[in-house]
Amino acid sequence: MQKVVDEYDQTMASIIAQTKTSREDDVKRISALTNENQRLVAEAREVDRSFRDLRERYDNVKAIVDSYKKNEDILRHTVTSLQEEHGNGQKRYDALKAHAEEKINAYVV
Repeated sequence: MQKVVDEYDQTMASIIAQTKTSREDDVKRISALTNENQRLVAEAREVDRSFRDLRERYDNVKAIVDSYKKNEDILRHTVTSLQEEHGNGQKRYDALKAHAEEKINAYVV
């Protein structure tokens, strides 16, 4: 009977030692996972901040491009308008020149 009790004590001591080792391993794993989680959370915050910065820069560039497009449209319209005015002015000049030449030729002849 003593032999059974000794084996029982040894088995219980072994189980207690394994449990203690297992708990220490679990604590180490929990600590490692907690550190990994904190690192990942910090990395996620950094990625989020970088994304917000990128989005802000994108919006600024988009606004600038839109402004350039509006200015281009205004300039195109202005160029077209000035070309038309130049054409009309050229026609008036040619008409005045022809009229003046007729008057000069009428007085010279």
